[in-house]
Amino acid sequence: MENIRDIITYQYPYPLAVAAKRFNDSFNHTDRFFSLATLIELTIKYIASIAMGQYLHDEQPVPALDDLLKNNLARPTLGMWNELMRNCLQYYQDHPDLEFAIPKLKRKFTEKFHSDDHSSEAIVEGFRYMAKFLRLGKESNKTSITLPQFFNLLVLFRNRTWGHGIDQLDPYTCEQHTNAMLPAIEQVLTEFEFLVQYPLRYIIEARMEKGKCVHSMFLYMGAQYQKDRKDYVGDYHQEQQLYLCNDDGLPLFSMHPLLIVQRRELFIIESNDGNKRITYRSITSGDEFEPHDIDNYRIACLDNAQGRSEVVELEVPPDGENNDTEPSAQPIAPPAGAGTDDASGQPAVPTDTPTPAEAVAPPQPAEEATTTAAPMPSPLTQEELDDLLARLESESLRLAQHMAQTGQDNPAASLAQQAHETITQVIDLVKAQKIQAAEEQTPSTEDDEEAIPKAETNTLLDELSLFIGNVIAAAYGNPYHRKQIEAECSKLEQRGLKLNEPIQRIIEEERDLASLTAGLNEDETTIITEILTQLGR
Repeated sequence: MENIRDIITYQYPYPLAVAAKRFNDSFNHTDRFFSLATLIELTIKYIASIAMGQYLHDEQPVPALDDLLKNNLARPTLGMWNELMRNCLQYYQDHPDLEFAIPKLKRKFTEKFHSDDHSSEAIVEGFRYMAKFLRLGKESNKTSITLPQFFNLLVLFRNRTWGHGIDQLDPYTCEQHTNAMLPAIEQVLTEFEFLVQYPLRYIIEARMEKGKCVHSMFLYMGAQYQKDRKDYVGDYHQEQQLYLCNDDGLPLFSMHPLLIVQRRELFIIESNDGNKRITYRSITSGDEFEPHDIDNYRIACLDNAQGRSEVVELEVPPDGENNDTEPSAQPIAPPAGAGTDDASGQPAVPTDTPTPAEAVAPPQPAEEATTTAAPMPSPLTQEELDDLLARLESESLRLAQHMAQTGQDNPAASLAQQAHETITQVIDLVKAQKIQAAEEQTPSTEDDEEAIPKAETNTLLDELSLFIGNVIAAAYGNPYHRKQIEAECSKLEQRGLKLNEPIQRIIEEERDLASLTAGLNEDETTIITEILTQLGR
């Protein structure tokens, strides 16, 4: 059985190296597939943590990003992590005047990977495999993709495979998925090889020697943290925190409280419920840690954030001379110890939303017999139904996990697990039907490629790849991108691209290329065609 390259297990940042080593040490097909799944999840979470860590370090709060962090960190699914990664990186791409600690990481998410390029063909093949699996056996003709497109589809693939429990995957299926996806995942990790130049170091102590501040640090690179100390002499940095450093080992910014170290073990944030309750998950053991001194782990910008009961617009400066405009909000200073799973990408369930256990709880005849019947609610729209299903999936998973921790003898644990499995099966069916319908309604690839020469469209599509990814997310049933997309369309209109009306029709599930592109110019037609291609192939 093929293993992941040694450079990843011995030289990559600790979260990725540990997961890669766990994969190499797995002894059967099922373990290998779920170890690969863990590696995928930690890759998304680690890159998202770097982007969020940079944003928190810059102390230039943007209300839309603050709201996004508050909403998505409350009970983050893998889709929410992916959304955090995509939007934080997009923020720095749209603000070239702001320094980003790892410029290659920001640029990597705008690159195209082509099937005819030997160095990237595995990524495209992995994308095609996932697309075929999600589209009930229909082939994908995609020849080039971006990393946002790959990760977006990977989240949907996760929903249909490891996200719904080991009982649904037999060893043969696990072997098939692993053999198909391993080359793609390894190639994606190879694209991030520059992360080796940005080590994770933990400052154990800081002391004064001859009038200078000396920091003693442990190295968290490779699958085992390095006990050999490295001293850094310079401006004081907070002790007992993990730092992203440059190639010389000098701290760039603290990863606290997104990544923390407890008893030499590295933990990644599991949830932050508005700084009221914060939990972490061990990278190695999977154990949960909940700090009692929350003030040392809180994220200051969450205190003023509203969350997203409605979608907020991600504020980006207009093109050209206004790119140096400062954020309208006043900077928020980080706390003294400053420092935060799964794949639907939907918001957490409000506290007043019934849990699955409540929904199936036995009735109480004596009390209900004397209660006046409530008026019948209005029928749900398709958008409201999709939103409700997503909320139920997130909450039922949380409930199932919580009840499972209480012991197998608790009858509610089995009931909660059954509720989660039923809900996720319904959601899978809805997604599969949408994808299949889009496949049947979208014209063939050959027609699209003849209408729009590829060589003339790459630059525009590369530039708008993240915007297109947000449209795809909304079209797959996520209503929480709509106002953000409207804001982005308004900015694109200033450049002469009138896309709001056809994109809203796409979100409403219209897929007729000719109708959607009627009256559009060449660039607008190119963008709409690309969106339909990603949705339907």
